[in-house]
Amino acid sequence: NGLFKGVAFSFGITFLWAIISIPLGMVLSFMVALLVNREVKGVGVFRLLYYMPTIIPGIAMSFIWADVFREAGLANQLLLTLGLPTSKFLEGENTALATLILTGVWGIGGNIIMWLAALRNIGPELYEAASLDGAGYFTKLFRITIPMSTPMIFYNLIMGIIGGLQIFTQVLLLRNPNNSEALNFFVLHIYDNAMGNNMMGYASALSWILFVIIAAITAVTFKTSKWVYYGEVA
Repeated sequence: NGLFKGVAFSFGITFLWAIISIPLGMVLSFMVALLVNREVKGVGVFRLLYYMPTIIPGIAMSFIWADVFREAGLANQLLLTLGLPTSKFLEGENTALATLILTGVWGIGGNIIMWLAALRNIGPELYEAASLDGAGYFTKLFRITIPMSTPMIFYNLIMGIIGGLQIFTQVLLLRNPNNSEALNFFVLHIYDNAMGNNMMGYASALSWILFVIIAAITAVTFKTSKWVYYGEVA
C-alpha cells in the first residue's frame, strides 16, 4: 500500500510538471520566435542571446539555479531590493515545483530555432494575398501562421511529452531534504529505489510502466493528429 502511494504521488508530480511546463515552453518559445522573425537591424543578436543558454550543460545550469534560488541567493536579494517579500523558492515544498518550472523557461532557445525554421518555411505569398483581402495581424496569425506551423507544433509536443515525463538530471541536482517530496518525480522515484533501496526488480517494473505510459500517450497523440497540416497531397 505504501509503495502504491509513492508511485501514485510521483506520477502526479510528474504529470503536473508536464501539463504545465510543456504548453508554457511551447507558447513562450513561439511568441519569442514571432518577435525575432523580423528582418530588422540587430535582430540576429537577440536570436543569439535567446539560443546561448541552451549550449550550457544541464548540470552546470542546475548548480547556477541552486545558487540563484537559495535563501540568500540573487533572486531573494532582488526581491529585497524591490521591497518585496522573499521566498523559499527551491527550499520550500510549496514553491519548489513552481520554481523548477520557472527555470525551464530559460531553455526555450532550442525551440525558438525550430519555430524560426517553421516560420521561414511559410510562403510570403500567403501573407500578401491575406493583406490584399484586408486581413490584420491576428487574422494572419490564426489563419496562416499557426495552421502552417502545425507540423512543428506536433513535433515539439511529442518531444515535450517524451522528455517531460523523463525529467531527471536537473531535478536530481536541485533536490534537497527541504523539497524532496515536492520534486519526487517518477524517474527519481525509480532511481531512489534502484540505487538507494537496492530494489532493482521493483525499479525495473516501474521503468517498464513508464515506457508503456509514454508509448501510449505518444500513440494517442499520433492517432489524434488530424489537425496537423502537411501541405497539399498530390
